[in-house]
Amino acid sequence: MDESIIEDSLQLIKKDLPVESNFDDRQDYTADRLLAWLTSEISRMLDEDFGALLNALYRIDVPEQSVKTLLELEAPDQIAPSLARLVMDRQFQKVITRRRYAEE
Repeated sequence: MDESIIEDSLQLIKKDLPVESNFDDRQDYTADRLLAWLTSEISRMLDEDFGALLNALYRIDVPEQSVKTLLELEAPDQIAPSLARLVMDRQFQKVITRRRYAEE
């Protein structure tokens, strides 16, 4: 994955998700680092403010049915990583789509 796509996706995530910790950008932007950071933030929100998390997922445009299915079927310790993956994938899609149409 192109580092600039990851960086632009991170900016979208920060805009839509009420994060408390900063992503350490002193290192290279990688999908694995972004996923680990996002998993930590989502885990915190699951514990502290589930309603705010659901609102953020709606703003990010994560499919509601995917979230419902995940919450019903995933093991509790896999919910945060799975939600993080959904958020990350959706933001990657947005960045790629915007770039594609900006080129035309």
